[in-house]
Amino acid sequence: MARARGKDAPIKTPQRKSSQSARNAIWNHALIAIVVAVLGVVAMCGVVWWQLVVTATQSSLERQMNLLNQAYAGQLNGQIQEIRTRTDALAKAPETIDAIVSNDKARIAALSQRLTRQQGYAERIEIFLRGEAEVDNRGSNAISYAAVNLIERAEKAPFVGPEISNAQPNLIFVAQPIEADGMVRGVLFIALNKQGLLADPLRAMGDTARFGRLRLKQQVTQNEEATDVFAFGDPGDGSTPIETPLSVPHWTMVFEPNNAALAPTDQMTSLLTAAAVMLGFFLAGIAFAFSSLTNKIIKDSDTLADYLSQLLRGRSPNLDRYALPVFQQLAVGAAHASQRG
Repeated sequence: MARARGKDAPIKTPQRKSSQSARNAIWNHALIAIVVAVLGVVAMCGVVWWQLVVTATQSSLERQMNLLNQAYAGQLNGQIQEIRTRTDALAKAPETIDAIVSNDKARIAALSQRLTRQQGYAERIEIFLRGEAEVDNRGSNAISYAAVNLIERAEKAPFVGPEISNAQPNLIFVAQPIEADGMVRGVLFIALNKQGLLADPLRAMGDTARFGRLRLKQQVTQNEEATDVFAFGDPGDGSTPIETPLSVPHWTMVFEPNNAALAPTDQMTSLLTAAAVMLGFFLAGIAFAFSSLTNKIIKDSDTLADYLSQLLRGRSPNLDRYALPVFQQLAVGAAHASQRG
């Protein structure tokens, strides 16, 4: 017969294999909560990214590009008005009228040269007697056929221009009649530096060139095709261009946006940073919770094991308090079972 075990003999507990212990470790069960938390944060960031960044960025880009387009149009219209005001002031100046009435060509030539030196962005200013405009190829700013045509039209109109000729693409032409005693006695012609007059004010607006390209189309008559006479900024990204008529009917501004220049990289970085911080807090909370739970389980299991050992030895140990209610219930159940036995 097998020898009976004494009451005080130590209770042997089966030794679990290390692989089983690793598989049943409480931290293995925490992986589910960690994975769910990470997936939740990723899903939340995706929704926030789509709603607050992607969707909002599209409408924001359109608003910003429209504002820039309006700023460009306002700047160009302001320059056009400046040209008109300056030309009108020179054409109506007493010294200009006196010179044209005198019919003294030397006096008119001297005044033309002096006005050219005085006026900013002016490459050439000429005062012509009515009907005497002719082609003049002297110098770098010649009076071309296009300039003569503009001067002749100015003899019959209050103001002509600004226009840009393909033959002299670096110049802007304007002309206005000079009147005396209610009659047109001559024409004031001005050739202005195109880059200085149009590009410099646009550059003064700041670093806007990278946001898209501005093109200026010109169509003086209905019979001719509109041509590009001025460009500013970097090429667009293929987005739909915005066309804006300017204050002169033969000029149309076309703005080609470059939305890539306003890509939401900063928003993406901020969102990822916030997501990383949030995920860190989630993982830290999970780690703290399971670490605290692990300590309580280890402590309560040791207390319960000691309590059960004393019961099996026939002793009547005191019922301790447990951190986890389940161990308290197990201890009470074991005590009742020992009493019934």
